[in-house]
Amino acid sequence: KQPLAVIQNLSRGTIRMIRKRSTGFKAVESINDEAGRAAAIIDRVRSYSQGRSERREVEFSDALHDAVTQFRATRRGRLARIALGRIDRGVVWIDPLDLELIIINLLANAVDAAKNVEDPLVFVELLRIPGSAASEETLELHVTDNGPRISDDAFDALGKRLLKSTKP
Repeated sequence: KQPLAVIQNLSRGTIRMIRKRSTGFKAVESINDEAGRAAAIIDRVRSYSQGRSERREVEFSDALHDAVTQFRATRRGRLARIALGRIDRGVVWIDPLDLELIIINLLANAVDAAKNVEDPLVFVELLRIPGSAASEETLELHVTDNGPRISDDAFDALGKRLLKSTKP
């Protein structure tokens, strides 16, 4: 849904620019880029159903910067200040679109948690954790917010699967 929201925002901005007789070429290019992202997401969903994966080496920090930029362009992304802390470099083996969607989802959750406080803030860090002799190094993505603390019970419930059944 994120790229479609961006397309809508860019379209409205382009309409305003055209009405003011200024050039809207950059906005139209952005609309085209977002339409391409929407198409890529739809293709990715289709490939999930077919069991295909497009994994490859991805520079995590570059993907993080791109996802944050994309998210900031959305209405939800403007509800909180998004601050970047330490961003280490490192390569991960993943489908680039999957990584982007994971990052955007984490940002959206953090904004939702913080949006009702004064001066909402989402803080993002990507930390490279050295490995031991027996294991490889690790990259840890930290996304924190200054929203209200959730209860311990609510936190415990986050990890539990909700089972629901209906009678046929």
